[in-house]
Amino acid sequence: AAHVQINAKLVKMPQRAIIGSVRINRVAQAESDRLEAIVEAFDEALGKVLKNLVTWALETGQEAVGKS
Repeated sequence: AAHVQINAKLVKMPQRAIIGSVRINRVAQAESDRLEAIVEAFDEALGKVLKNLVTWALETGQEAVGKS
């Protein structure tokens, strides 16, 4: 299985104020123990993590702009 985890913080500049933080995890099962299958599983898990990270960053940033 491919495990991908990203910890991220969204920082308001130039104040350097942390306006949000998140931990995103995904696991994808490889279809076999071949290198190609493992790479595909990692790619799938990473793609899902990055998609969720972008969505979180945009939503969190918009919320912060609305509060200021």
